[in-house]
Amino acid sequence: MYAFLKKHTEEQKRIQYFKKQSNNIHADDVDIKAVKGHNITILKGSYVCENSSIDSYTYIGFNTLISKTIIGRYNSIANNVNIGHGEHPLNLISTSSFLNDTPYEVLTQKQCIVTHDVWIGSGATIRRGITLGIGCVVGGNAFVNKDVPPFAVVGGVPAKILKYRFPQEKIDKILASSWWEKDVEQAKIIVKKLEEDN
Repeated sequence: MYAFLKKHTEEQKRIQYFKKQSNNIHADDVDIKAVKGHNITILKGSYVCENSSIDSYTYIGFNTLISKTIIGRYNSIANNVNIGHGEHPLNLISTSSFLNDTPYEVLTQKQCIVTHDVWIGSGATIRRGITLGIGCVVGGNAFVNKDVPPFAVVGGVPAKILKYRFPQEKIDKILASSWWEKDVEQAKIIVKKLEEDN
């Protein structure tokens, strides 16, 4: 009974902490240390390890698994996405983690980075060590095994660049604005001005 009450009390503290930060965390397996910003939504069934960090205004859908990943601001991550899961080295005699003294460190050597304003479609897998550039889009069910440049749209297995969202001149203007560094009201003003300048 004591163990149940202790676990229940810890869970209540965790919920209160998230609410205090204006976050909307429905998943049980999100480490408090990973939630660095405010106005973050994470839906049920998702997992985020303590070696990750999530910044403000980011949405993460159902059943998404994130390990050792830095996630910036204003990102939209759909359901059933896998980011940065362990990869077994192929240069060792065995791929079994039972034969390694530090399996977690071996499987997660490289960190993933999801910069800002990235949209990752449902069912996508992002390999360990990949960086997703500002404003890029990853299509549903894509397997991303190379870094994605800012504002590129990628899809397929393995993912390839299908197009860029805007011409280079407009990409340069958007990147120069750094609107994602602002809180939502200021960001709206900057984004609206960028859209009017089209």
